[in-house]
Amino acid sequence: MSQFWDALRQAGPQSERPMDGRNAAFFMRRLQLLFTSSVPILAALETLERQEEDPYWSEALGLAVARLERGQPLSVALSSAPSPVITAQSAQILKLG
Repeated sequence: MSQFWDALRQAGPQSERPMDGRNAAFFMRRLQLLFTSSVPILAALETLERQEEDPYWSEALGLAVARLERGQPLSVALSSAPSPVITAQSAQILKLG
């Protein structure tokens, strides 16, 4: 698990840095675990935001939370620029349910 965080830190800051497939799968797994534990999706994302050590991903998750609070669908909230959390392909999978 620490390799995931180390790889993100080494990538350096970028204006748009969606997670690659492996990292997105890890993120989605953590989100799924919270969701299947009956944690509401907004609270789950807030939890992941608080636990995040990388400033880029913490900010990206914070923006996703704000988008959800404004009523955007989860797939849009997580994949919107300027700081997408997931790729467009992952967003399509979310959209399909």
